[in-house]
Amino acid sequence: MEKKKIIIFSISMGAGGAERVISVLLPYLTKTFDVTLVLLANKIHYKIPNNVEVKILDNKNSLDGSGIYKLLKLIPLGLKYKKICKENNICVSFSFLNRPNFINIVSKLLGNESKILISERSMPSVQHKSGIQGIINRQLIKLLYPLADLKMSNSKGNQHDLQQNFGIKDVRLLRNPFHIKEIQSLSLEGSDLPAINRSKFVFVTIGRMDEGKNHILILKAMKKIDAHLILIGDGDLRFFLENKLIEYDIQDRVTFLGYSTNPYKYLGKSDCFLFASLHEGFPNVLVEALACNLPVISSDCMSGPREILCLGESKINIDGVEIGEYGLLTPPDNLDILVSAMNLIMKDTQLRKRLKYKSIIRANDFDSNYISDQYINNIKEVLK
Repeated sequence: MEKKKIIIFSISMGAGGAERVISVLLPYLTKTFDVTLVLLANKIHYKIPNNVEVKILDNKNSLDGSGIYKLLKLIPLGLKYKKICKENNICVSFSFLNRPNFINIVSKLLGNESKILISERSMPSVQHKSGIQGIINRQLIKLLYPLADLKMSNSKGNQHDLQQNFGIKDVRLLRNPFHIKEIQSLSLEGSDLPAINRSKFVFVTIGRMDEGKNHILILKAMKKIDAHLILIGDGDLRFFLENKLIEYDIQDRVTFLGYSTNPYKYLGKSDCFLFASLHEGFPNVLVEALACNLPVISSDCMSGPREILCLGESKINIDGVEIGEYGLLTPPDNLDILVSAMNLIMKDTQLRKRLKYKSIIRANDFDSNYISDQYINNIKEVLK
């Protein structure tokens, strides 16, 4: 039986969360469908299966420019995308992230007969809260998203945001998939970690160095904590953050590692994962930390951390630190309570043991074998 032809459409395959999810899903999708990958930008970081054809929709930097320019580009890009779908007899067009979602739906308005699936990966009301481009994107979501044949979100927070703040009904929740066993295996690899004082407790964090990830709060906490911090990632604020080490006099307690192809080997050598983000869609690093058998301290930001670390109502609250079933939650951008959480996890051996035991159990809820079936079944549903 001939496989149905589908497109997975995204901005790029660079080192991002949505891109990682697509890279995990592609091998599973190709078992059931004939898959073409369409990208706005020719940037590929992740491995693409050999049986997936890659097409670049636009090589003219359509991601750059003003909000008005991007708005005007939607129709020509929609026409170009419709042509790709028609020429390749595409049954389902499945897009990730706002701009591909907009182009996908516009192509439908322009005559694309494929079934249109979209996936929202962040909280639009937070991501697009300011500026002309924010206004344009909020209006496009309200106008275009209802026209998709199937709307998906990757967290309850995103789902609620679309429903309550944009009037988008029938949004389905599909979690991000993870190769849990592969992550666990990678965490056991030997690391080239620079020499640190192993007599000290070791915290670790991973994330793009921008304002939203709030690394500065973690560095401020390290001024008050007798421990070591491993900071993995890169970004616009790296130079600023490195200078703060000197200002805070914590150069001997913080190690910047930059970007790593295998960050899990450093997680596997650490004692606790820290996460201080101000807002999220679905923070993949929390599940990855759990898969590496780590206790987790996370900000209780919108959205994602609570639904990963605290399935039910927490009964224990110590000095403002909420003890969830699978990790500790602290109020966003609260230095004092973050320090309390760090001291608590360092001193309470039984709490650490319990969270380490629970971490693997929770991580397995996001295993790709289970989650990928949900994606495949939803695609099959719109083809009926």
